[in-house]
Amino acid sequence: MQHFDRLFGSGPRIHLTILSMAVLIYFIRVESTWASLGLPEGAHLTLAFCMLGAWAIIALWSLKSLGRKIGLSVMRSGPYKHVRNPLYTAEIIFGWLAVMFAFNTWLALPAMVITFYLAGHLVRYEEELMEQSFGDEWKLYKATTPPFFPKMH
Repeated sequence: MQHFDRLFGSGPRIHLTILSMAVLIYFIRVESTWASLGLPEGAHLTLAFCMLGAWAIIALWSLKSLGRKIGLSVMRSGPYKHVRNPLYTAEIIFGWLAVMFAFNTWLALPAMVITFYLAGHLVRYEEELMEQSFGDEWKLYKATTPPFFPKMH
Protein backbone atom coordinates (compact mmCIF):
# COMPACT_ATOMS: atom_id res chain seq x y z
CA MET A 1 0.00 0.00 0.00
CA GLN A 2 2.85 2.39 0.73
CA HIS A 3 4.14 2.13 -2.87
CA PHE A 4 0.61 2.87 -4.16
CA ASP A 5 0.36 5.91 -1.88
CA ARG A 6 3.74 7.22 -3.03
CA LEU A 7 2.54 7.07 -6.63
CA PHE A 8 -1.06 8.22 -6.31
CA GLY A 9 -1.49 9.71 -2.83
CA SER A 10 -4.70 9.18 -0.90
CA GLY A 11 -6.86 10.65 -3.66
CA PRO A 12 -8.43 7.39 -4.85
CA ARG A 13 -9.69 6.67 -1.33
CA ILE A 14 -11.25 10.14 -1.10
CA HIS A 15 -12.91 9.63 -4.51
CA LEU A 16 -14.34 6.27 -3.45
CA THR A 17 -15.60 7.73 -0.16
CA ILE A 18 -17.34 10.61 -1.93
CA LEU A 19 -18.86 8.36 -4.58
CA SER A 20 -20.13 5.85 -2.02
CA MET A 21 -21.72 8.49 0.19
CA ALA A 22 -23.19 10.33 -2.82
CA VAL A 23 -24.95 7.15 -3.96
CA LEU A 24 -26.29 6.61 -0.44
CA ILE A 25 -27.49 10.23 -0.28
CA TYR A 26 -29.22 9.84 -3.63
CA PHE A 27 -31.24 6.87 -2.42
CA ILE A 28 -32.12 8.48 0.91
CA ARG A 29 -33.16 11.66 -0.87
CA VAL A 30 -35.37 9.84 -3.35
CA GLU A 31 -37.61 8.58 -0.57
CA SER A 32 -37.51 11.60 1.76
CA THR A 33 -39.11 15.00 1.43
CA TRP A 34 -37.66 16.01 4.84
CA ALA A 35 -34.18 16.04 3.29
CA SER A 36 -35.05 18.45 0.49
CA LEU A 37 -33.52 21.90 0.09
CA GLY A 38 -36.72 22.96 -1.65
CA LEU A 39 -34.95 24.72 -4.52
CA PRO A 40 -36.77 25.06 -7.85
CA GLU A 41 -35.82 22.51 -10.53
CA GLY A 42 -33.71 24.78 -12.72
CA ALA A 43 -32.04 26.61 -9.84
CA HIS A 44 -30.61 23.58 -8.11
CA LEU A 45 -29.12 22.21 -11.33
CA THR A 46 -27.62 25.60 -12.23
CA LEU A 47 -26.01 25.81 -8.79
CA ALA A 48 -24.70 22.24 -9.15
CA PHE A 49 -23.00 23.10 -12.46
CA CYS A 50 -21.51 26.27 -10.93
CA MET A 51 -20.01 24.17 -8.09
CA LEU A 52 -18.59 21.67 -10.59
CA GLY A 53 -17.11 24.58 -12.53
CA ALA A 54 -15.43 26.00 -9.42
CA TRP A 55 -14.09 22.54 -8.59
CA ALA A 56 -12.69 22.15 -12.12
CA ILE A 57 -11.03 25.58 -12.09
CA ILE A 58 -9.25 24.94 -8.77
CA ALA A 59 -8.28 21.40 -9.81
CA LEU A 60 -6.82 22.59 -13.12
CA TRP A 61 -5.00 25.47 -11.41
CA SER A 62 -3.56 23.04 -8.86
CA LEU A 63 -2.45 20.53 -11.48
CA LYS A 64 -1.00 23.23 -13.72
CA SER A 65 0.95 24.63 -10.75
CA LEU A 66 2.39 21.19 -10.06
CA GLY A 67 3.45 20.65 -13.64
CA ARG A 68 6.41 18.32 -13.80
CA LYS A 69 7.69 19.34 -10.38
CA ILE A 70 5.98 16.50 -8.49
CA GLY A 71 8.42 14.95 -6.08
CA LEU A 72 11.25 17.36 -6.87
CA SER A 73 10.56 20.07 -4.30
CA VAL A 74 7.90 21.41 -1.97
CA MET A 75 5.27 23.20 -4.04
CA ARG A 76 4.68 26.79 -2.86
CA SER A 77 3.12 28.51 -5.87
CA GLY A 78 -0.39 28.73 -7.25
CA PRO A 79 -3.02 27.48 -4.81
CA TYR A 80 -0.27 25.72 -2.82
CA LYS A 81 0.84 29.05 -1.41
CA HIS A 82 -2.58 29.32 0.31
CA VAL A 83 -3.23 25.69 1.39
CA ARG A 84 -1.24 22.46 1.40
CA ASN A 85 -4.04 20.36 -0.11
CA PRO A 86 -5.99 22.45 -2.64
CA LEU A 87 -7.15 19.44 -4.65
CA TYR A 88 -8.72 17.78 -1.60
CA THR A 89 -10.23 21.06 -0.44
CA ALA A 90 -11.81 21.79 -3.82
CA GLU A 91 -13.05 18.25 -4.30
CA ILE A 92 -14.59 18.00 -0.87
CA ILE A 93 -16.16 21.46 -0.69
CA PHE A 94 -17.27 22.00 -4.27
CA GLY A 95 -17.85 18.31 -4.95
CA TRP A 96 -20.22 17.98 -2.00
CA LEU A 97 -21.91 21.29 -2.77
CA ALA A 98 -22.48 20.01 -6.32
CA VAL A 99 -24.03 16.83 -4.89
CA MET A 100 -26.14 18.91 -2.48
CA PHE A 101 -27.53 21.07 -5.28
CA ALA A 102 -27.82 18.32 -7.91
CA PHE A 103 -29.83 16.10 -5.56
CA ASN A 104 -31.54 19.12 -3.96
CA THR A 105 -30.79 17.87 -0.44
CA TRP A 106 -28.93 19.13 2.62
CA LEU A 107 -27.69 15.59 3.39
CA ALA A 108 -24.42 16.39 1.60
CA LEU A 109 -23.38 18.76 4.40
CA PRO A 110 -22.80 16.05 7.06
CA ALA A 111 -21.13 13.95 4.35
CA MET A 112 -18.77 16.88 3.66
CA VAL A 113 -17.79 16.99 7.34
CA ILE A 114 -17.21 13.22 7.42
CA THR A 115 -15.09 13.41 4.27
CA PHE A 116 -12.94 16.22 5.72
CA TYR A 117 -12.43 14.12 8.85
CA LEU A 118 -11.32 11.11 6.78
CA ALA A 119 -9.15 13.30 4.54
CA GLY A 120 -7.44 14.70 7.62
CA HIS A 121 -6.29 11.21 8.57
CA LEU A 122 -5.13 10.41 5.05
CA VAL A 123 -3.32 13.73 4.73
CA ARG A 124 -1.41 13.11 7.96
CA TYR A 125 -0.04 9.91 6.43
CA GLU A 126 0.87 11.68 3.17
CA GLU A 127 2.55 14.48 5.09
CA GLU A 128 4.73 11.97 6.94
CA LEU A 129 5.98 10.83 3.53
CA MET A 130 6.59 14.46 2.54
CA GLU A 131 8.56 15.08 5.72
CA GLN A 132 10.69 12.00 5.02
CA SER A 133 11.36 13.25 1.49
CA PHE A 134 11.88 16.98 2.09
CA GLY A 135 12.79 17.33 5.79
CA ASP A 136 13.18 20.91 7.03
CA GLU A 137 11.83 22.42 3.81
CA TRP A 138 8.55 20.54 4.41
CA LYS A 139 8.46 21.43 8.12
CA LEU A 140 8.74 25.13 7.30
CA TYR A 141 6.01 24.90 4.63
CA LYS A 142 3.76 22.95 7.00
CA ALA A 143 4.30 25.52 9.78
CA THR A 144 3.35 28.46 7.53
CA THR A 145 0.62 27.00 5.29
CA PRO A 146 -2.71 25.60 6.56
CA PRO A 147 -3.81 22.15 5.38
CA PHE A 148 -7.29 22.86 3.95
CA PHE A 149 -8.55 26.41 4.48
CA PRO A 150 -6.64 29.60 3.62
CA LYS A 151 -5.82 31.96 6.47
CA MET A 152 -8.07 34.99 6.67
CA HIS A 153 -6.02 38.15 7.16
